Amino acid sequence: MNAPETINELETGSATSPDAIVAKARENPTSKRLAINARCVQCECGEADAGWRSRIKQCASTSCALRLFRPYQDKDRSKADMQEAIAIAANTPAADGFDPVRKAQEKPESRSLAIRAYCWTCMGGGKMPNVQRAIGTCEVSSCALHHARPYQSLQNDGSEENPPSTEDGDGANDQDVDF
Repeated sequence: MNAPETINELETGSATSPDAIVAKARENPTSKRLAINARCVQCECGEADAGWRSRIKQCASTSCALRLFRPYQDKDRSKADMQEAIAIAANTPAADGFDPVRKAQEKPESRSLAIRAYCWTCMGGGKMPNVQRAIGTCEVSSCALHHARPYQSLQNDGSEENPPSTEDGDGANDQDVDF
């Protein structure tokens, strides 16, 4: 399997295969962009047929926290999706307590907050006790977001029942590493 040489190959659609995208994300564990790209591939590409890129580009899952960051989007469509997300957040009443999904909607430009919201939803959306610890100790290592998930610092620390809700900040320092 030949992994693409650059992130640009992943963004322009010239990456050779879904497997190559997932492999590149694993080779670059600090890149949130690559982790999100690989998760979209995992979600849409059960089989590597000719239509996998268009399925990702046309993803209609509006409830997915990663949707705004999916690869292969047209820039104009991406901007329109971002503006729509901001409008929805502005017209949605705030939930009581910690709500990573709401926080991601309020700052739709933040990959860190999008990943946090995705993991939060995956783990039941706060319906289970101590969901932050469950995310931090998640054992689904095949998930492309596994290395980028929040709350990993809680893996071996049992002292804090309710960890701070601001881990990973508010997205202000949400920088991605380009390779």
